Amino acid sequence: MYVSLEPCAHWGKTPPCANLIVIKGMKRVVCGCIDPFAKVKGRGVQTLRNAGIEVTVGVLEKECLELNKAFITVNTLKRPYIILKWAQTANGCMGLLQQSRPQPISISTPTTRRLVHKLRADVGTILVGAGTWKADHPQLNVRAWYGPDPERILISAHATQAPEGFWLAHSTMRW
Repeated sequence: MYVSLEPCAHWGKTPPCANLIVIKGMKRVVCGCIDPFAKVKGRGVQTLRNAGIEVTVGVLEKECLELNKAFITVNTLKRPYIILKWAQTANGCMGLLQQSRPQPISISTPTTRRLVHKLRADVGTILVGAGTWKADHPQLNVRAWYGPDPERILISAHATQAPEGFWLAHSTMRW
């Protein structure tokens, strides 16, 4: 069996994966990286080895840590994994061109647009400022990819009501 992250060895929302691997009779497990989460950190590998399973650890470790960075951030740093996204022209402009034209100008390509929709499908929440909302009225849903739509939050210092389908957060809030 090949896994990118060490199988868990504790009860959380689900039973321990390491126990299931033992029950299913796997003979060998190749694990990309040790789970740095304190409740796991080596215990999954030890459970497998104690059951006589051959375990190899650290195969493509850097790539596996990159693959699991959102999960690792949430579980070790106790904060959300945050992705910042913006579009800008080659000369660094973001929204300035729109002021002289009645219609918004798309500066994304079909490829980058598809990537944005993939990112949206992979995150739980998207936050947008009132200025972006006012200028573009973005849908912030998943259209050019497969997956669930994220929750949408409008952040504003002055708004009293969020657009339909959005949560409202005031910029004076502190988390």
